[in-house]
Amino acid sequence: MSTPTSKPADFFLCIPKCEGDGTNWSVYKTVLTPAEVTAAEAYNKELKVYKSGQAIVKQVIASTIPNALFLHVKDTKTAAEL
Repeated sequence: MSTPTSKPADFFLCIPKCEGDGTNWSVYKTVLTPAEVTAAEAYNKELKVYKSGQAIVKQVIASTIPNALFLHVKDTKTAAEL
């Protein structure tokens, strides 16, 4: 996870430490690790592409069906439900 301008030690400096007495456990356990942040960013990017594709497909289907039928299917969540 290092970049050409960062040192490997910089990676370890950004990882939070859990205090031995557990005083910061509630904060420590909720902090995302760099791997989790990367995974969340990748997920959000894929979700955006997926939703965009769904919207395009739903728009194409909606533009080709009669209005009466559209009223029955307009609130579907995915294109597959149409």
